[in-house]
Amino acid sequence: MKKKAALFAFLVFFVGCSNDNKITINNLSDGRIYFNFRATQYIIGIDSMRTIDEIPNGVYTYATTYITPSSVTSATVSGNAVPGSVTFEKENTQILLIYSATTFNGAYTLEATMTSSGSGGVTSPTSP
Repeated sequence: MKKKAALFAFLVFFVGCSNDNKITINNLSDGRIYFNFRATQYIIGIDSMRTIDEIPNGVYTYATTYITPSSVTSATVSGNAVPGSVTFEKENTQILLIYSATTFNGAYTLEATMTSSGSGGVTSPTSP
C-alpha cells in the first residue's frame, strides 16, 4: 500500500509541474520569415503558423530574417520584428507573434506585434 501511495504522490507531483510555455508565430507578410530562437532557426512560410512549445522559464533572445518580394527596392523592420528578448516568468505563458508587411513605391516594411497571455511573458525589442 505504501508503494502505491508513493507512486501516486510522485505522479501527481510531476503531472502538476508541467510547463506549457509557448510562442506561436503567425506570418501574414508576403515573404518567408526565419525566426531564430534558442539556437534553432524556424522557417515560417507565407500565411503559415508555427508553434514552439515546452520552453523553460527564463530570458531568451530572438532575431528575425526574412525574404522580400522581387519588386522591392528597399526594406525596413519595425516593432517586434527587430531583434529582442522574451521572458517567461511563470509557467503556462503563451506568446503570439504576428508578422505583417506593407509595400509602398518599392519600399517594404516588415512589422511584428507580440502579445502574451498568462501572468508571465514580458517582451522587449532591442534598441537600435
